[in-house]
Amino acid sequence: MSTVLEGVRSGQSRCGVGFSRAVDECEAVEEARVASAEALDGAGIDAVLVFATAGYDQDAIAVQLATQLPPGTPVIGCSGEGVICHGVSSEQANALVLVAFSSDSLRFVPVFSEGLSGDEERCGVELAEQVSGLPDAQVLLLFPDGLAGNVSKLFPALDAGCPNVEILGGTAGDMLAFNKTFQYADGRALSNAVCGLVICGPVDVTTQVNHGCRPVGREMTVTESDGRLVGTMDDRPAWEVMQDYVGNRPRFDAMDSAHFALGRRVEVPSGVDYGDYIIRMPLGVNLETGEVMFPGGLEQGTVVRLTRRDPTRITESVVRASCALRESAPNAFVVLQFDCAGRGGLLFGDRTTASIAQPVQDAFDDCPVVGLHTFGEIASLGGATEFHNYTVVLVALSEGE
Repeated sequence: MSTVLEGVRSGQSRCGVGFSRAVDECEAVEEARVASAEALDGAGIDAVLVFATAGYDQDAIAVQLATQLPPGTPVIGCSGEGVICHGVSSEQANALVLVAFSSDSLRFVPVFSEGLSGDEERCGVELAEQVSGLPDAQVLLLFPDGLAGNVSKLFPALDAGCPNVEILGGTAGDMLAFNKTFQYADGRALSNAVCGLVICGPVDVTTQVNHGCRPVGREMTVTESDGRLVGTMDDRPAWEVMQDYVGNRPRFDAMDSAHFALGRRVEVPSGVDYGDYIIRMPLGVNLETGEVMFPGGLEQGTVVRLTRRDPTRITESVVRASCALRESAPNAFVVLQFDCAGRGGLLFGDRTTASIAQPVQDAFDDCPVVGLHTFGEIASLGGATEFHNYTVVLVALSEGE
C-alpha cells in the first residue's frame, strides 16, 4: 500500500513524501520512492530522509535505497518504533516513509560517526567538525542509536562547535524490544552510530517542544551513576526504589519504561510551553545489581521525581503546539514530527492517530507532516540542545531569505 503526498513549494524548496506498508523491502522502498517522485512532479531529488519500522531486514532497506535512488543522493534516516505520515501513526512491523527534498536554494549534506557507546564525546567532536566545515549550515537533523551510549554527551561538542546550527531529531528505535536499532548512512544500515542531515542555505526552522507528563511522589537523589547506568537513588538500588511505586516486577518490559520515567527539574524561558521537568525514560534493568539504564543520562547528584504520562495533557499539548507552530510558520514546505515511542500505541492504543498525529496534520492541512516514533527526542531548551523523553518535537521548515 503506497500513498502519494503532494509536495508543497515554498519559494524554491519543496518535498515529496511516499509511504508504504509493503512487507517486502524492495517493494516498500519502490512504492515510497515512486510516490515521493510523483509528488515532486518531475523535480530532481536532492536528499532523502527515510524512517522504517523494525520488522524489515534493515540491511536490505539500505541496499534498496542505494539501488533505487540516483547515485550520490544523500540518504539519512533510522529505524523506529513507528512512523508518522499524513496524519497517521503506524507502528506495524512493516511501515516505511520516505521524504524526498528538492530545492534550488538549499544544500543537503549527510554526516555520521560510528562507535557511539562509550565514546560519545569523540562522536560529538567528529560531527561538529563535519558540520562546522559548512559555512552556511543552518539545521542538523540528528538520529543517534537509541540504545547505545549516553546521547546527552554528544551535545556539548556540537553546541560549542556549531553554535549557530539548530540541532533537532530523535533516536532510533525498534519494536519496543530494546534489542538493536539502526541508522542509515553511507549506504549502510549501521548500529551503535549517529547520523544526520545538514541543511545549508536560506531555510527558516521553527520548533515546538512539549510533553504531557506530571510529577508524582517525592524528590530523590541519584547517589550512584556512571551517567547512563543509575545504580542507586537515596543510597538504595534504583530498581528497588522505583518498584516502591508500582509493586515488585519479576523483569523489565516495555510497560515498565512507561511506569518508571523520572523527571529532573529544568529552568525554561518565560512563556515556553514545556513544564518544569525534562523526562528520562528507562530502557533496561540489571536485575542482579538493581542498575537501571537511562540512555538520555542521569548524573550522580541529580534530584529527580517519578513522573507519569497524562493522556489528556499529551493530546492537549499536541494541539497547542501544532496551532502555535502553524501561526509561526504559515509557509512551511514540510513539518517533521519526532514523537516518543511511549506516546504511541503503548499509551493510546487504537486512538494514537487521533490523539497525537492527526492534530498536527489538521493544523497543516496543505503541508506534508511526516515523522518517527523515537526512543528519545532532540531539541534545544533554554539555549542548549537537550535530550527528551515522552516528548514531541515539531519542526517546520520554510524557505528563508
